[in-house]
Amino acid sequence: MSCNTADLTRQAHALESSGAYRALARFSPKLSWGDPTCEPADEPVRLMALSVDGFESDGRHCVCRLAYVVADFEPKTGLVWRVSSRYESLHDPRRPVPDGWFDAVGLHPGSLRGQLIDRARVERDLAQVSLVVSHSAAFDRAAMESTLGGGFRHKHWACSSDLHWGHGQSSDLELLLMRRAGMFLGAHASPLARADALLHLLAMPGDSTQVGPMLLQVLVAAKQRSYRVWVDDSVFQRHAHALVAHGFAPQRRELESGSRASPVGWAKDVGIDLESTLAWLDGLGIHAGLVVDVLTGKERFTSRYRTQGVPVFESAKSQASPTPAGFVTSHQRAQPPGLRHQH
Repeated sequence: MSCNTADLTRQAHALESSGAYRALARFSPKLSWGDPTCEPADEPVRLMALSVDGFESDGRHCVCRLAYVVADFEPKTGLVWRVSSRYESLHDPRRPVPDGWFDAVGLHPGSLRGQLIDRARVERDLAQVSLVVSHSAAFDRAAMESTLGGGFRHKHWACSSDLHWGHGQSSDLELLLMRRAGMFLGAHASPLARADALLHLLAMPGDSTQVGPMLLQVLVAAKQRSYRVWVDDSVFQRHAHALVAHGFAPQRRELESGSRASPVGWAKDVGIDLESTLAWLDGLGIHAGLVVDVLTGKERFTSRYRTQGVPVFESAKSQASPTPAGFVTSHQRAQPPGLRHQH
């Protein structure tokens, strides 16, 4: 027995109305929002919602399948306007693929052979973009920079899984789509479907505590500077157990080739809450051997922390935001001693 869309819609509505069921629709991407006969109130800018399938091998992040959606949005309001470009491609990483990877993503062995991303197409789209948003930015950024480098290294990035999606809500993309939009992606969803779904979620309103669409929260977070606190090896050796328990981990410097050097220190990303971490370190009696890196969207989700052992961020040098009293950040110092806690 077959049913048309209207019949299925009525059945779904009846189930929902009972209060005992929730019906989910298969996700269908949108290409525009708002009134198509109107123009944006402000000059729109563009973002790229990006999704990657890949793996890590010998410290190098590899892309096997890339997809993105480029859309216009209003920077003041976060309102998404329309999709201007969509792209998806397989890519041969030219190195062995880990066992089980093909089954995990729903591809068959041999599907990547000879496949390459259209670099010119991607660079052309990327040149029009002010912000790249990914739901797995730490992996996706490293993979895109390792594979294509160029413009991806100089764009501002944001991670949508870090947003406040609502009290107690998982940041899993499909669960968010189910709970917030009443739709599902299905097994082995392609990166393009995930990129479309991400843009759809960003265009939706936030919860009752937020003003405007979720994209506005992304824009606010992308403008904020965050911090990475480093401790040198001598400090770590004296306080290893406490530092590891508090989230400090070995960090590596990514080389231009995309490979990684040996660990260059122990660090923790502390978001915008720098003071509490520094107060905790002070409570351990750690008053020296500390360095704080100031991160913007251009540095976040990368491992380009240090150059020849000396933290340096060119973009941070031109910033003049206040520094917590008694501390020196890495871009303010001329010598490697770094951040010092003064009593």
